[in-house]
Amino acid sequence: MKKSVLLLLIITMSSVGQGADTTLRCKGKLIRAGMAADEVLKHCGDPDTKTVEQRPVFSGNRQTGTYEVEIWRYDRGTGLWPADLEVEAGELKSIVYVK
Repeated sequence: MKKSVLLLLIITMSSVGQGADTTLRCKGKLIRAGMAADEVLKHCGDPDTKTVEQRPVFSGNRQTGTYEVEIWRYDRGTGLWPADLEVEAGELKSIVYVK
């Protein structure tokens, strides 16, 4: 009994760490990585802030160029962590909650 409870606790904790930051709810719609940026804007509206980063592209250990990532921050109100959405080439790549 103790082993099964411990195993269930370990599985639950590991799944929370891996999947907790993969969605954002806007106006009743779940926003996920892979969605078009236009669809995110339709449901969430304009972000509170928008920044652009140039990130390096590597081939082996040599930098061969850069690519652009937009970081859209949504401040979700009192008691909720802000959400940073990374957008590349018109597609939502990731959602990270800023703690």
